[in-house]
Amino acid sequence: MAMGAARAFSVLYFSLAALVSGLALTTGAYMELEIWLLSAISSVAAVAVLLLGVGIFGAYDIRTLFNLTYVFFMFGSVILSLFLPVELRYVESITTTAFDPANFAEAVVLSAFPIFVINLGFVFFSNRRRYGHCKRNPRLDEKLFKIGSAFFWIGLPAFVWKGVAVARFALGSGYVAFYSTSLADIVAYPELFQLGSNVFYLGFFLILCTVPARERILKYFVVFFLVSVIDSLKGNRGMIFLIPLFSIWYFGCFYGMRLGFRQMVKGAALFMLLIFGANTLLAQRSGAADESTAALAAFVLSASTTNRVVNYYLDNRDKLPQPKIGYIFEPLVFPFNYLMHRETLAQGQTEEVVRIRENLNHRLTYYISPDYYLIGGGLGSSFILEMYEFGVPGVLFFSLLFAMLVNKYMGTLPHSRLAIFLSFLIVTHILMMPRAEYVPGIWSIGKYACLYLVVVFLARRIKLNLQVAGTRAYS
Repeated sequence: MAMGAARAFSVLYFSLAALVSGLALTTGAYMELEIWLLSAISSVAAVAVLLLGVGIFGAYDIRTLFNLTYVFFMFGSVILSLFLPVELRYVESITTTAFDPANFAEAVVLSAFPIFVINLGFVFFSNRRRYGHCKRNPRLDEKLFKIGSAFFWIGLPAFVWKGVAVARFALGSGYVAFYSTSLADIVAYPELFQLGSNVFYLGFFLILCTVPARERILKYFVVFFLVSVIDSLKGNRGMIFLIPLFSIWYFGCFYGMRLGFRQMVKGAALFMLLIFGANTLLAQRSGAADESTAALAAFVLSASTTNRVVNYYLDNRDKLPQPKIGYIFEPLVFPFNYLMHRETLAQGQTEEVVRIRENLNHRLTYYISPDYYLIGGGLGSSFILEMYEFGVPGVLFFSLLFAMLVNKYMGTLPHSRLAIFLSFLIVTHILMMPRAEYVPGIWSIGKYACLYLVVVFLARRIKLNLQVAGTRAYS
């Protein structure tokens, strides 16, 4: 009864909030409010969505974790600006920019509108089901687990060696230089190390899909996290919190694990330590540490820059070249572009890459500052802008489509080992969508899906002296 009332109230709140923000975007009514008041209302409304999601979906559900990263990326800096002397309209980064006040207000409302529609879709398409615990996950396949374990340890040295080489290059030349340099210029035998990295990931994904006992899989998560931290040294700081969030989802989904108060305190302390470390690395790379700014505030302001990207786009949308296809569809055609222009795309960020790829991050960064783009820099992207290219109806349609697809994917997890195998790629993409594209990396998903099918095909035909467990994998 209580859950039904919470669900009904959530539907009412999401509907009204989506209606008000959608009409405000359409009519420009947001211009009647002061910027600080508009920011405060939008931030409180978005945080309310997060809290309601915890109540109706559960704290460990992918939909709740999506809401968490959405609020962090889209409203982290906005919320801080309400309490700290931070002026978000004025940016001194790749260019010195004062964003247009009207566009800045539009960006605040635009940041809030999708989260209302998406959560309305989460509830509407959920059919009253909660996917917090996947009780019908596939039984443990011992043969597949041992194959995955072998791949994991075989590929680990190559993954670490490549990561260390790239990190040393990034720390020495600046992390943006990595994105304008081919791997062949950083390490010898790049194909061999790339192959080793693929084997490492393949092994980890195979281990995930077997859902072994919690005690057996824990060490693989720890090793995977530790070696992935190396990847953050080249600028990919998102891995620092993406892997812990994925771990929370995975163990909550398949093992029903819940964090107690002490565990949450320890996790928060570790997260703060990681934040401090990430901010220190960022300051060292930029060569100008700000000792007067708290590490947490500095990290939030540097990480939640999506609001800035939205403003850059709104200020320059009429000047940007129109893509032949929508930005939202670019990842779908990228595999074909990669096959036709592999050598060009492997050279890093060049003017030719901007011409070939109708990618919002590439084109917006190049338009704002060609020099910054050509040395490897990037503003980032956001699925919100890709949807907004089609106006408010586009945001409405693609937001509901996203909610439906997430619910469908969560519904397949108890029945599909392939869905679990791809879970790291899919779930981490969902968590990063406010800072990334709408469509996930089709190339990576397709590549690993094919590898999975090949491994499963061969595993069923190669006789090994392995005993397949007949009990359920989760505890």
